[in-house]
Amino acid sequence: MLEVTDCSRKWQLVSAYQKSVRRGLTDLAMSLAATLISLGSQEWAYGWRRICVTGAEDVGWADPELMNFIVACSMVYRQSAGADVLKTVWLFLTEQMCQTTRSRIYCQLSAVEDCIRKEEVPCDLTDWERAVVQQVTVKWHPLGDSLKAAWAVRNDWRAERLLKFQATVTVPFQVEVMTPDVKYELLCGLPDFSYDTHTRVGKVVCNRLCGHGPIKQFLTTYGPEAGKGNAIGWALFFAEGGRIANGLEDPRLSLLEAKCCARKFGWTLAMWQTAVQLVSEAVASGKVNEIRKSVLLSKGY
Repeated sequence: MLEVTDCSRKWQLVSAYQKSVRRGLTDLAMSLAATLISLGSQEWAYGWRRICVTGAEDVGWADPELMNFIVACSMVYRQSAGADVLKTVWLFLTEQMCQTTRSRIYCQLSAVEDCIRKEEVPCDLTDWERAVVQQVTVKWHPLGDSLKAAWAVRNDWRAERLLKFQATVTVPFQVEVMTPDVKYELLCGLPDFSYDTHTRVGKVVCNRLCGHGPIKQFLTTYGPEAGKGNAIGWALFFAEGGRIANGLEDPRLSLLEAKCCARKFGWTLAMWQTAVQLVSEAVASGKVNEIRKSVLLSKGY
């Protein structure tokens, strides 16, 4: 595993960390958590933030007690606790996240909330989808609610505004267990899925992927409103980055999330699904990693 002595690869490390937890790769995730400590005390607050976000986005609805416990730990064990204490806490929490039941439901609700904020809510919604949108829109009121709900809303900012959903969204979910392929290849010391659209290397990869035969043809015919590289970056997330081992998923919420993504880029749902499928095929064929290796080499890794 990569040994880091400065912050030059911080974004790649945190990307690798969260996706490793998402895939339930315990040993890899714990190794990355230990590596995050080596970034130095000036980055520990950021490390806590990413651990809290991982707990909310990738555990969340499936194990809200663990999600809340992670946030509470971040409030107790601050930078002043020192490297050894923080390492022990981070490794423990990382192992718990990898071994518990996980779900992206709160992350998906956040995507719906983003569409509402940008006034990009799809028009063709089912009654259940409308109920979700309505509850995501409604502001929580503390009167008559539990202390836990009040705590979640008060500390919502600590996990990218996802904690509040345990207090505001009460629609029933009908979940299924997902078992995606979570194998990976190490590229320059980190798993291949580290290099996504949230990293500098990943952005270059996504832009180059736009020129890949079938994807290029599709984008030429159906140009996205928010930029080709951005659209392919999001498609790569759903094709690869969002894989959650043994995760709980409600297909209805996943469909609503897909509708929101389609609306973001001015596409129909079918067009968005085609984009994700084309990127999935590029991942499976090895084309994405071929581009990643070329970009990494050109940047001197």
